[in-house]
Formats: sequence, structure tokens, C-alpha cells
Amino acid sequence: MTLVVADDDPDIRRVLARWAGRFGLECVAVESADSLLRALDSCRPQALICDVNLAEADGIALCRILAARHPGLAIVMMTGDPGEVPRARAAGFAEVLQKPFDLALVEPALRRLLPG
Repeated sequence: MTLVVADDDPDIRRVLARWAGRFGLECVAVESADSLLRALDSCRPQALICDVNLAEADGIALCRILAARHPGLAIVMMTGDPGEVPRARAAGFAEVLQKPFDLALVEPALRRLLPG
């Protein structure tokens, strides 16, 4: 399975990429909305973990568009702003991780979204 991690924080990208590797997942870590769009087109991932606030983009608005373009893509949002959690859920994202989060929460969040 291929996972894309989108966050402008290099530490978050590195930690999640390392976590994914431990589970045998191929991980593509990107830092911007543009690189996220290119990654989705080139690697056709099954899952995405995306920050609500990418440097130049609203991650929630972007992921709503991506969900429509890529049906079946499991999307987990993450945010360091507790006020963004309800906004992400209201936009249709059931899985929202609040930073800092325990890595043990990532796998169950993905499993709830992925088929079988």
C-alpha cells in the first residue's frame, strides 16, 4: 500500500515516513499542495495523511477536492490547532489527528477508512 504524507513540517514528514516503513508501507512525503497533487497523479496512493494548514493551502479545502477526484482514497487529516478539528470533521473527514499525536493512533485511523 502506498501512503502520501503532506505536511510543511519536515519533522512530521520524517516521523510518519519512518512509521510507515515499519509497517511495510511505501510512503511518499511531500511539503506542499503542488507536490501533493503531483504525488497523487504519479503514485496513485491508497491513503493520504494531510495537514489542515499546508504552507500555501487550506488542507481541508484541498482534500475535499482530492476526495472527489480520487474516490476510495482514505484521507486522515492532522492539525496542531484544536479549533480546526471540528471544521475538518464538518467537512466530512471522520479521522482527524490532533498534533502532537501518539503514532499508535495512526494505524487504527487508517484501518477505519480503508476497505477490508
